[in-house]
Amino acid sequence: MTSFAPMAQALLARPRWPAIPTTSNRSSAVQKADASKTQAMRAYLKERGSATSAELAIEADLDRASLVGALLKTDIKRGGVQYRAGRYHWNEEQDQELAQQLRDAAALLRKHGWRVAGPRTGA
Repeated sequence: MTSFAPMAQALLARPRWPAIPTTSNRSSAVQKADASKTQAMRAYLKERGSATSAELAIEADLDRASLVGALLKTDIKRGGVQYRAGRYHWNEEQDQELAQQLRDAAALLRKHGWRVAGPRTGA
């Protein structure tokens, strides 16, 4: 055996890098396997209020933080998410506005004789 053989064998037995610790403080909505990356970021923002690109990239399991803006582009245009001072913020007012619009639409339908039921919950 050459002098390099034991050294090579010791190096091959070790993992290349240490294991990445998992975060246990993720929201239940983020933990769902069927949630998309954008849904995971929305759930995180709803729960926490605001976050940086890096935090959202970790929660959504993205390779790069630069992808966060692209995935939240539609939400930003609609007003559900705002980007201020390097952080993404969930817009609570947009939720309330949408809820009011839905109540108004349901009232209008009922006024004209339609039966309106609440949203179906998936099981």
